[in-house]
Amino acid sequence: MKLRSLVLILAVVLHASPSFGQDLLQTGIDAYRRGDYVTALKVFGTLAEQGNANGQNTMGILYGRGLGVPADPAEAVKWFRKAAGQGHTIAQHNLGTAYFRGRGVPRDDAEAIRWFRKAAGKGHAASSHNLGFAYFTGRGVPVDNAEAALWFRRAAVRGLARAQYNLGYLYYRGDGVPQDNVRAFVWTSLASDRGYAPAVALRLSIEPRLTRDEIARAGETIAKILADMRAARRR
Repeated sequence: MKLRSLVLILAVVLHASPSFGQDLLQTGIDAYRRGDYVTALKVFGTLAEQGNANGQNTMGILYGRGLGVPADPAEAVKWFRKAAGQGHTIAQHNLGTAYFRGRGVPRDDAEAIRWFRKAAGKGHAASSHNLGFAYFTGRGVPVDNAEAALWFRRAAVRGLARAQYNLGYLYYRGDGVPQDNVRAFVWTSLASDRGYAPAVALRLSIEPRLTRDEIARAGETIAKILADMRAARRR
């Protein structure tokens, strides 16, 4: 089973408290988007020093990726930690990722899980997926495929393709959930439609095992899941 779980979130959050200077934040965002990372570093550094969590998280990204400054994983962790301590969801995920990888800090699966739980508790899809990965592999927690399926599902309904694939795989195998080719087809189809290559192959292997009625039922389920996802985005 291929589990692609750890992706540093390279996103600049497009909101901030006016007290920290919306115009300054927008200047940093614009510089980041056009690839002017030196300017972005200066702007977000100013915001970060003022205690702005968005600025702190973005400083972590810049140092982690070596954008506008030599890469420095330990410095990245310092900034992620500051933002995470203020409850910044993406920074909590990024800090958890650093601990899971042992990048900028010694690897510490239990500490990674702690931060992933904080972010996942606020609906962060990648952190939810990483908790599923941890339970499937026994990293920082006991192996528990049922718990893995629960967390993969939370990420899958938010549209994360690798979580959709992993959930489909669990249904295909009957690991942690009852074996169910229809549900396996549903979730691998959703991941396939998002271009997730491993899901394409698994979906193709499942389809011949389904009856015409089962394929029709799967299509109805897929339509409902997509409608629910669209409704959730509008809230």
